[in-house]
Amino acid sequence: MTKRKYWFTAIGVGLFLAVLVFAQLALTPAGSDSDLATSVKRVQAETATFESASTSRMTRAFSGVIKASRTSEVGFKRSGRIEEIAVKDGQLVRQGDLLARLDIQQTTADLEQARAALQGAEAQLAEAIAGPRAETIAAARAQVADADAEVKLWTARFDRHQELRGTGALSAQEFDDSRFQLEAVVNRRERFQRQLDELLAGTRAEQIANFRAGVAQWTANVKRLEVELEDSFLRAPYDARIAKRHFDEGVVVPPGATIIRLVEQQAVEVWIGLPTDFIRRLHESSTHPIQVGDATFLATVRDVLPEVDLATRTQMAVMTITPTAEHPELPIPGQMARLSLQRGDSPSGFWVPNTALARGQRGLWAVLVVSPTDQTLQRRDVEIMQVDSHRALVRGLIESGERYVTTGLHRLTPGQQIEVVSP
Repeated sequence: MTKRKYWFTAIGVGLFLAVLVFAQLALTPAGSDSDLATSVKRVQAETATFESASTSRMTRAFSGVIKASRTSEVGFKRSGRIEEIAVKDGQLVRQGDLLARLDIQQTTADLEQARAALQGAEAQLAEAIAGPRAETIAAARAQVADADAEVKLWTARFDRHQELRGTGALSAQEFDDSRFQLEAVVNRRERFQRQLDELLAGTRAEQIANFRAGVAQWTANVKRLEVELEDSFLRAPYDARIAKRHFDEGVVVPPGATIIRLVEQQAVEVWIGLPTDFIRRLHESSTHPIQVGDATFLATVRDVLPEVDLATRTQMAVMTITPTAEHPELPIPGQMARLSLQRGDSPSGFWVPNTALARGQRGLWAVLVVSPTDQTLQRRDVEIMQVDSHRALVRGLIESGERYVTTGLHRLTPGQQIEVVSP
């Protein structure tokens, strides 16, 4: 079949079908459209009417989590090999108790060496401040006196050699030896005198300052090693329970590595997110009952965090829990807690079953309202004010007395006509 014949055949079939449709419409009697519409069976839906909620005080329950007031990941400030882990998981420790210890052999040896060097530096400083001993000065005086006598001897000998020089009885060599010897003893006497003068003047201020610097340096080294030795012992910063030990003996750990996780046991808190209108009703230091499992505790408001959580649109309240006579033991961190609060008169709205709500747009919810004239469904956006186990308090573009669908919303769409079934 050619392409041209194909198109002629398609046009002919279309004209034939059009003629049949027009003929059918011409033969159909008047009023058959309404009969066809009425023949379609409408979906039945259970409905109820909106009734205004009572203005009694509204109580809402909020969930939170129990947290320890302090939780610490403790470790050593320096690196080293773990020599001992003194605690076990779950053990209760008191402030100052030993948790773990590093190998201290090298640190102890370095500390002993530094202390010995410090003692030597302090001895040198003390000697410099005290100055030379009397025996040393007396010995220096004796050396000067011996040098004086020797100078006199060689001066007299040189004078005689000088008189004999012109008579020919003394050679030039002997005269020069006598002169050089006199100069040598004079120089030696002057050296001894300078040494005596230095001893009499005492130690110079610069030398004392140098000795003081040496003492300060070794003192600092001793303190540093003492701190390093103390840092080799890991102790509990407060009363707590061992939540987890991360290492065992023999492991070489770097500085700051978490060795043990501590959880304080003497004080716990509850962190609860509340809407801002309820947060305003919580006063600092006010006390409220907290339900944890089957036990009830008293919780005192400690702080309210200054920001609203973008995900939950709530503001966090931190409350300190106090044990009661009925429940003297505090709850365990990680448990869930419930806080029940009342706020003034409940806002105007309508109670509807949870099955009457469908998700709307922009975080709102919706209900299907039945038109009183033709039972057509209309979608109305509502805001949920309160939720109970089986019903919700809503408000929006709805009025008292209007009828709405209570269940089976998944089978219905806006604009659909239904058969109203009253409960």
